[in-house]
Amino acid sequence: TQVTNIALMDSDSARILGNRMLGALADVVSQYVPGADYTQINYQGKPMKIANLEYDGFFKWFNNRGHGIPGYIMVDPIANTAEYHELSEGMRYVGSGYFGEDLTRALRFRYPTKIFGRMSFEVNEQGEVFYIVACSSPRVGMFGAMDVNEVIIFNPVDGSSQLYPVSETPSWVDIVFDGDLACQKYNWHGTLSGGFFNSIIGNKGCTQTTADYGYVVLGDDVWYFTGVTSVTSDESNIGFLLTCARTGEYRFYPVIGADENSAMG
Repeated sequence: TQVTNIALMDSDSARILGNRMLGALADVVSQYVPGADYTQINYQGKPMKIANLEYDGFFKWFNNRGHGIPGYIMVDPIANTAEYHELSEGMRYVGSGYFGEDLTRALRFRYPTKIFGRMSFEVNEQGEVFYIVACSSPRVGMFGAMDVNEVIIFNPVDGSSQLYPVSETPSWVDIVFDGDLACQKYNWHGTLSGGFFNSIIGNKGCTQTTADYGYVVLGDDVWYFTGVTSVTSDESNIGFLLTCARTGEYRFYPVIGADENSAMG
């Protein structure tokens, strides 16, 4: 049987596939380039990787700013195919824009006191484009243990936006917590739950995530999965961890065996 809920393609491979597809569109590739980041999303029940187009420099922005970014690339990591989706109205606010059309600057004017984290390009089930911006706050002291507490959903076409607490994030949103933060939060728990000095000297019961993570679609959400191992050895797992990229929920499964790199090999 074909696996249909696990993304079998990494972002580098998706980037190569997207570049090849875009190269066939002469009128688009001459003015725009694919965005650097491919976001893993759940689109209509299937895992997909998407990236918006960006202006290829200042003069390309100046010449094309009137109609904006015309579309985005969607890569199917199961079927190994890529498609270009053209928008009925172009995106005005993007990372490669200038002056008031720069994405970060537009967000900063609207939310001057927020601490911005990951900005993910996503589409909803109707194919409408948005940037999902994670807003962080410290949980320890003034600057320690930064964690996501709010989410901005920003429309790059008209510049409208809405701020949500993490618990009220719409279900179509997929990436709020990035995988590195999800692993870091577990590592804080795994190494420090026995006390600070134990994390340095004894390491009794200290655990951490393994070196990499993947994606799996469960229900309407994207989840990160990674192994958990003892801090004193990474030869085998003591279990696996699933983290919901939208809510930050954790699920730990105690399974003893080889790490995921050995399993993939």
